[in-house]
Amino acid sequence: MPNLNGDDVQHVYAISGLGGMGKTQTALQFMFQNIRDFAAVLWVPAESYIKMANCYLEFGVQSGLVRDREIDQNEAVGVVKSWFTDIGLSTPYVPNSIAY
Repeated sequence: MPNLNGDDVQHVYAISGLGGMGKTQTALQFMFQNIRDFAAVLWVPAESYIKMANCYLEFGVQSGLVRDREIDQNEAVGVVKSWFTDIGLSTPYVPNSIAY
């Protein structure tokens, strides 16, 4: 899928490490330094699938993609991801605090 530079490529970046090492600050710095390369950024709390799905649901409601806050979370995730695809973007999100 083309990015804003017209390249047909998608880059994935990951940061891992112990708590308090500055992973979030590093991700924020990267995002702000490269903001022109992204059409949108969705910062997603990822401590659990429920929190992540709630973020997609809230984004969907606030953007008008989802009209009913009582929609199934999985459906809301699908609606938002489909919207990003429909406008020609991959799903741009920054998962924060993934725990396994």
